[in-house]
Formats: sequence, structure tokens, C-alpha cells
Amino acid sequence: MRRFHYDADERLTGVDEETAGGSTTYTIAADGTRTGEVVRGAGGLVLDQRRYVHDERGGLSGIVDELTGQAIATYTTDRE
Repeated sequence: MRRFHYDADERLTGVDEETAGGSTTYTIAADGTRTGEVVRGAGGLVLDQRRYVHDERGGLSGIVDELTGQAIATYTTDRE
């Protein structure tokens, strides 16, 4: 079973995996963009931690693994 958590603006802020005992927590900026994610296993051990990087227009430009410092993905857009 999963339990979903939302902030006052109804944005997803977390998911509890009650059967497996893990959870995922999302960090959200004031403008509503998702800026981070932490995945924990049973017992609270951090399994994955990511930072979402946004460009000056608010578009997603990359995802960084916060545990290793390595880029997981980079994105570009052709909009002007």
C-alpha cells in the first residue's frame, strides 16, 4: 500500500511505501518546481538523493545524483 503526501497547494511532497517500508520525499520551490528527491529504504537508509536543476526560464535542465555528485541527465530545449 502507498500513502501520498501533499502540501497546501496540492503538490506531491512524498510517498510512503508501507508494504516495503521505504519512502520518497520531494523538495518543492516556492514557484512549484520540484528541486529534489530523497529515496529511503526500510529503516530510513538513504538509497538515492537527486537534485533537479532548472534553467533561467524554469525548465528542467538536469538531474544530479547528490550522493556521488555525478550528472544523471542533462536536457536542452530549442525554445527562444
